[in-house]
Amino acid sequence: MGERLAKEFTHIYLIISSPSLRTRQTSEIFCKKIGYAYDSVQWDSTLYACSGDHLLSRIRQTGNQHQTVMYVGHNPSITDAANAMQTKENISEVKTC
Repeated sequence: MGERLAKEFTHIYLIISSPSLRTRQTSEIFCKKIGYAYDSVQWDSTLYACSGDHLLSRIRQTGNQHQTVMYVGHNPSITDAANAMQTKENISEVKTC
């Protein structure tokens, strides 16, 4: 997934992640693959076990100061937020890495 992201995005400006062990590990892998400084990851404990609505609120709070932001979090909030941001199809589950 990290290699795929590196090909799709020329630069990730900010990574915001839940501080759980698994998301820390995932964030570290992504950082290595995309050339992002791991010590620059913003850890947000509110992303752990949050609702999709909370995740959307957190995304909105980020504002427009960064062109590309990556959130590393948990299901079902990731899936719920993805469905709320689009109406083309119902995503039953965003696959985890």
